[in-house]
Order: sequence, then C-alpha cells, then structure tokens
Amino acid sequence: DSRYRNLNKRPGTRMHVDYDLGSRDAINAVISYNKNIFDNNSNTRYTNLNQFKDISKLSERSIESDGFSSNPSGTITYTHRGKNPGETLRFINSGSYSYNENNRYFYQQFFNPDYTPNGIDSTQQQFTTSDNYGYASRLAYDKMFANKTTFLSAGGSFNRNSSRVVLLSE
Repeated sequence: DSRYRNLNKRPGTRMHVDYDLGSRDAINAVISYNKNIFDNNSNTRYTNLNQFKDISKLSERSIESDGFSSNPSGTITYTHRGKNPGETLRFINSGSYSYNENNRYFYQQFFNPDYTPNGIDSTQQQFTTSDNYGYASRLAYDKMFANKTTFLSAGGSFNRNSSRVVLLSE
C-alpha cells in the first residue's frame, strides 16, 4: 500500500538584449533565472506473509523531501567584424551560480501482526545544501582568406568552477 504526493513550483525568467555599437561592433547580453520549490511525501506500508499467509513482518515508512534551488546566470558577448568579409573577433564572458537546499526526513515504524507497535522504529534526517559557481571567458578570432575556401579560427578560453556541499545527517 503506497501513497505519494509531489508538489513543485518552477518559476523562471530570461532577458535577451542585442545592441549595435556601430556598423561593425555589437554587444549581446543574456540573463536568466530559474528556481525550483518542491515538497514531496511518500507513505508506504510493508506486509510480509509467511507460507501460511500469516503476517510475519509489518511496517510503515514515511519519506518527506522539501527544498528549493535558485539558479541565476548571465552571458555578455562583444563582437567586432573586421573590414574584410569573414573576419570576426568575439569576446564571450559568462557566469552562473546555483544554490540548492534539500531536506529529507525518514521515519519507519515496525508493528506486531495485530498492528500494535512493537517498540522498534527508525528515524533519520538529512539536510543538504550546495553552492556552485561557474565563470568562463572565451576569445575567438575567425578569418576567411582571399580564396574564400580557407579559414583561420583561433582563440583561447578560461573556465573556473567551484562547489561547496554540506551534508548533515541525524
């Protein structure tokens, strides 16, 4: 016998802006934000029967999870188009952050075959939080040669990520 409930809210937003600085220069910016809020609950009854169809083990378990996550991110791109067709220089800079919180509660109670508590139960709680940061920069240069069939693409990138996770169990 099982019952399950799952409640979620997932709001999000995104903003995108393009701006031409001149005939050969442009800036593009994207900012987004996503969130998840949840509350889940599961209740299960376990019944074990022996070969005579009598109850040999009986228990009920409840698991609840609640928490949220918050995830903002952004990217800014600067583009310069050269005097010659097919020549482009781009600088792309992006960053992201994520905060997550997850709380889990476990409770299991064991019963005698007549459904009276036998005095044995199990309780556990887990609380998890995490912070995650990310940053990236990229420089890209593209050039089309005079024969219009040969291209040069060069660039470099830098990435940095950091995570912190804290788990508390009781």
